[in-house]
Amino acid sequence: MGIYQDALCRRAGRQARRAGGVPLKNYALARMKSRLHKTGTVDTYEVHLRNHIMPVFGDHGLAAIGPTMVQQWIKDLQSVKGLAPRTIETIYVIFASIMRGAVRDGYIRETPCVDIRLPEISKTIVRLLTPVQVPALADVMPQRYALLVLLGASAGLRQGEAFGLALDRIDGTTGMITIDRQVVVVDRCPVLAPPKTTASLRDVPMPQFLLGATSRRARRRGGGRRRRGPGDHDRRPRRPGAPRRNGLRGVPAAARDRQALAAWPRTTPHHQPSREPGPAKQLRVLLARSG
Repeated sequence: MGIYQDALCRRAGRQARRAGGVPLKNYALARMKSRLHKTGTVDTYEVHLRNHIMPVFGDHGLAAIGPTMVQQWIKDLQSVKGLAPRTIETIYVIFASIMRGAVRDGYIRETPCVDIRLPEISKTIVRLLTPVQVPALADVMPQRYALLVLLGASAGLRQGEAFGLALDRIDGTTGMITIDRQVVVVDRCPVLAPPKTTASLRDVPMPQFLLGATSRRARRRGGGRRRRGPGDHDRRPRRPGAPRRNGLRGVPAAARDRQALAAWPRTTPHHQPSREPGPAKQLRVLLARSG
């Protein structure tokens, strides 16, 4: 019985050595094909694998990769390639998941991603815009992007959700926005896709001034198919050079928006489902994207 058990142990050792000798690139590619990821996530993984993981570990056997090698790689990503700490963290998370999968599949006995120190990520400083600054920012934005500022500030929409919003998702009668899709970039092309998680599927209430802004936008775009709501007003075509108005006689839209936004936080509860970042962060993203 002892001889038989010894033979089994030697056989298991040989199999483990052969499995551990499988190059990381072979295992990583096979694992990627078996994973259930959204298109945008797959693109991110493939970019980091191709640019940062495969050049260093691709030809190494899985068992040949040790913690010291991993730590040196992390250091080089920062000191040699000059990557940001948050980018390094994303790359490391992808690499660590590959090594955990190799343990689970029996290629190696333990992962080398143990006690690996990552660069410290500085805390993001969020600067809030005042109720006066938000409509002022919307006024100086190109007209086609002005509504994005108000959507981010008053409804808390993420950037992709605001880009994917259409008139048929806005109910002027109930004053609600339905969020069930977003714009993502796939192969450098923007496409419509469902939100990343089901928790992001939701209805968001609109303050009255935002409803009015969406109504004006619909009229400029010829959106006559949408149902009229309480924020809709009849108006005549604007004369060239005349100030933009919100549909109420003699009152410029910017002034009305400032007044409404100043009162809104005290009168309308802000809907923040699924632990979304606050409106200020959304505005900061919009500002960065708009240049």
